[in-house]
Amino acid sequence: MRLLILSMFLATQLPFSKAQSYMHRLEIILSDGDFIFQDLDGPLCEAIEGVTDGYEGYDFSHVGLVKKTKNNIWVGEAISMGVVWTSLSEFIQRCEKEGTPQLLVMRLKKDYRDRIPQALRF
Repeated sequence: MRLLILSMFLATQLPFSKAQSYMHRLEIILSDGDFIFQDLDGPLCEAIEGVTDGYEGYDFSHVGLVKKTKNNIWVGEAISMGVVWTSLSEFIQRCEKEGTPQLLVMRLKKDYRDRIPQALRF
């Protein structure tokens, strides 16, 4: 899948908490169909990272698909209960280490974006 990097390991100098800062930045840059890759911990996650290629030295064990609505930003993800829509804030909280989300946001290249609406209708 051809992807374009949007943002990696977001950093900020804004005068409020990191969590508020990251959420604000993500809300601005995210679009329908973006992928958020997470670096999670635990035996299963370590196994996934051990057998998959990361990106530029970073390993990721989970991914979600972004869907924006009028009142919220949701992330579609496959978890033990099946495929569910999780709020962006809950999704991001899982991958914070020392107050910094360990994530990578990627967007499909323009040639493939016409497929996004169908993917969001599952």
